[in-house]
Amino acid sequence: MHCDDWAKGQEAIASEKIEYPVANDDGEKTQKAYEITGYPTVYVIDKKGIIRHVDPPDMEEAVKALLAESG
Repeated sequence: MHCDDWAKGQEAIASEKIEYPVANDDGEKTQKAYEITGYPTVYVIDKKGIIRHVDPPDMEEAVKALLAESG
């Protein structure tokens, strides 16, 4: 999610060869709704759309645990 200068964001996406989707949060509506105060902020969302982790200390373990739940 990007909410600053979108043109600069697109330049960074290209120069860093980022392959995952990046959306522009025009007007910072999403940032405000999720109360994001710093970057990067990582949300791990389960298959039902429920936020299960915010900035987990061990991302791999958090994802593995959710994948195991969906068995």
